[in-house]
Amino acid sequence: MATIHNKPLACILLALVSISAFTTVAAADAATRQRTSAEQLLRLARGANETAYERIAVLSDPQAQANYTLGNALLGQAEGNYTIGNYTAAHRLALQAMHAFKDAIRQAEGELGEQPETPGEERRALNNSLERAESFLNRIQQILLAANESNPDLVKELNATWMISYDKLQTAMAFLREGKINETAQLIGHIRSTFNQTLDEIAHLRRATNEAKVSGYLKSIENRLEALRKQADRAPEPQITTANDLLDDAEEKLNEARAASGQEATSLLAEAQDLIDQAKDALHTSHGKP
Repeated sequence: MATIHNKPLACILLALVSISAFTTVAAADAATRQRTSAEQLLRLARGANETAYERIAVLSDPQAQANYTLGNALLGQAEGNYTIGNYTAAHRLALQAMHAFKDAIRQAEGELGEQPETPGEERRALNNSLERAESFLNRIQQILLAANESNPDLVKELNATWMISYDKLQTAMAFLREGKINETAQLIGHIRSTFNQTLDEIAHLRRATNEAKVSGYLKSIENRLEALRKQADRAPEPQITTANDLLDDAEEKLNEARAASGQEATSLLAEAQDLIDQAKDALHTSHGKP
């Protein structure tokens, strides 16, 4: 190995090596920080997604739905960029997704919208708010009816709140017809406050009801799959292989659905159902059926 006798040159080379090593470590540290930051923000965005989904599912507001759809698209892009290591873009897109989800929630709860400038605009705005409130109460009534058997105590409690809100809504409608703008606006504020206090409980009821439906759906598909397995055992080749491959794929979807929840679980079960239908068609074909 050659020896460097020029001390200044040796010092410079040593410094360059040190700087290079420091820069490499610093760059690695920066990349780690970016990845960690993006990962944390993605986790928060996923939580905001769940919250927004529950709110919108209950409130059924089209403008809120548009913001939720935007947030979902941005979250998907953020996830994609994180997967390929583009953490800066993942961080930026996840933040945008969170803002969209926040706007969706605020829109659904009636906190966004143009402020009326004239009495006519104010009257129309109040009328729109009352229509939204009426739609919300109708939606709540459907959820309570569906959940009555699974959680009667909570349903009874929420029914009492529903009746109070309904009475306030009827009074607010009467006030608006009489031109009592201030009284109408005040009552709408009370109704909205009552709504927001019960949203978490209503979302819980809806989630529990959906989980019960998913559980029943899952059991039904499991029974179909098991029955088709027995039929496949008696089928000739190559149909038996085709059917079993499809049933294996369906079973994978079922396993994923067991670990999932909400809309994701429902979608996975629908995919499993489709694969089972294809397996059934393959078995029918093996018996000479069209």
